[in-house]
Amino acid sequence: KLPATEAALADGEVEVAATELAEFAEVVFETAPFRPDRGLPAPWKGTLYQWLGGFDLPPALVDPGAEIEFLQDGIVFRLVWAVEAVRVQGIAEGVPGAADIQGNIALALTYGVPSIPAILLAQAGLPSRAMIRRLMEQFPATFADAAGMRDWLRDRAEHASDLWAAGGERQIWRDFLARWREGSGTNWTTTSREIACVWAEVSPPPDTPVRLVHDPKLGTTGVYRMDLTRLGTLAAPLPEVDSGVVRAAVSADAAHVAISRFGPS
Repeated sequence: KLPATEAALADGEVEVAATELAEFAEVVFETAPFRPDRGLPAPWKGTLYQWLGGFDLPPALVDPGAEIEFLQDGIVFRLVWAVEAVRVQGIAEGVPGAADIQGNIALALTYGVPSIPAILLAQAGLPSRAMIRRLMEQFPATFADAAGMRDWLRDRAEHASDLWAAGGERQIWRDFLARWREGSGTNWTTTSREIACVWAEVSPPPDTPVRLVHDPKLGTTGVYRMDLTRLGTLAAPLPEVDSGVVRAAVSADAAHVAISRFGPS
């Protein structure tokens, strides 16, 4: 199921990706570590489709609290954990096709967007799923890395400004473009490192994806779950996480955070 989902995401086929993931989820949700705390709400497959497609949840829900909890606990945390656990285990055991899964499924579920270009825009700091969906609908994209995204943004930045009717969206777009234009004249490199983390409680399992948010006032870099639940603080601040494309996950020893960043030097 996961290789088929990965291929569907690469082709932007959200319905296929959601169908494959729903079948995968039916199995893993029966396993104790990945079973949502409050079970599965009746329309959970619809919630999965709405989230993966970048759509807002429908306003009339049978139980909004249960739906939102399932989204945060069942999809963004447990299903992401299951996908990454199966991927890592498959690679370790040499399962055919496991090495072809690049981690995009976990990122799509984390950010709630349906394609690799959409994932990169979300990672780059565009915070609105609705804005990302509108961009992809108006300007279909095929870029697969940050360099391609930068070229795509440069060519479409002014045209895309016409998409934002609300003043808040226009400001978000201007701020987003400004951050990327600041680094457009510098060399971009990929760096990888592990930094110790001071966990607020027990550390998450190895390979759990996390978000890094730097607080310039305090001079600290926080570590969060993908739903922005705080997990801890990096032992050494890393202000550059606010620029470029950053991927982070709990390290194998669970004492560090493994960080990969593609961005201005």
